[in-house]
Amino acid sequence: MSDERLSYRIPEVLAITGLKRRTLYKLMAEGDIRAVKAGRVVVIPRAELLRWLSEGIEVVVSAMGEKAS
Repeated sequence: MSDERLSYRIPEVLAITGLKRRTLYKLMAEGDIRAVKAGRVVVIPRAELLRWLSEGIEVVVSAMGEKAS
């Protein structure tokens, strides 16, 4: 994510993250990723995407630490 855009459309988020459409919509439905509907377009704010990614990294790192113990 080298650009400084404020938000991304669903296809862009799928390309950036490698998630499948079904998985992304499930994460949004469960409230793990917050999206904004602007008219007929759904966008995910850049800050939200970065937050979700960093939380996921923290979970993975913490799980790896538990396995090493």
